[in-house]
Amino acid sequence: MTGDPRWLEILKASGWQTTALAVASALLIFFDKRKVFTLDPRIVQGAIVSLAVFACLSVASLASSLTRQSSYPRAKLSGLLTSLEAKRNIEKEIPQMTPMEREIIGYLLHHNQRVFTNTADCGHAATLVAKGIVVIAAQPGQTVSYYEVPFEIPRLVWDALVKRKAEFPVHESSKHPWRVHWMSR
Repeated sequence: MTGDPRWLEILKASGWQTTALAVASALLIFFDKRKVFTLDPRIVQGAIVSLAVFACLSVASLASSLTRQSSYPRAKLSGLLTSLEAKRNIEKEIPQMTPMEREIIGYLLHHNQRVFTNTADCGHAATLVAKGIVVIAAQPGQTVSYYEVPFEIPRLVWDALVKRKAEFPVHESSKHPWRVHWMSR
């Protein structure tokens, strides 16, 4: 056996095969201890070594299988952590908002409007875009004009803003406060 490397082929066995061999080795040891049948001590020692090797191979196969199949939960967890960090960053931005930014957010909250259209530069809401509070909502392939680009407040940001709605004034006189009047351009 020492000169024949074919015994190493067991390393290529599937997880189910190595688990079956580990269970078989454990049963040999168990039956010998319970005196169901008596085995030569060398066979028992071989079964103990086999149990250790096959159990380790089974665990390695299981771990490999789990890591291959766990990319979705890992991505979901990563997305959740990113979302929580984004929410904390948004909450830090609220006290530092300008009066114009507060007016825009106040208008949108008052009208329960997460999505709005604006010029491509986003007018008075450009700083909200820079802070990540407002993002472009156009879908790939969607046709937009310079004057009507869809923007939105992402759901996570919206939820954080709704919780602090009282901090945003509502000016009923302003119609679409994010728009820059054409005469001021």
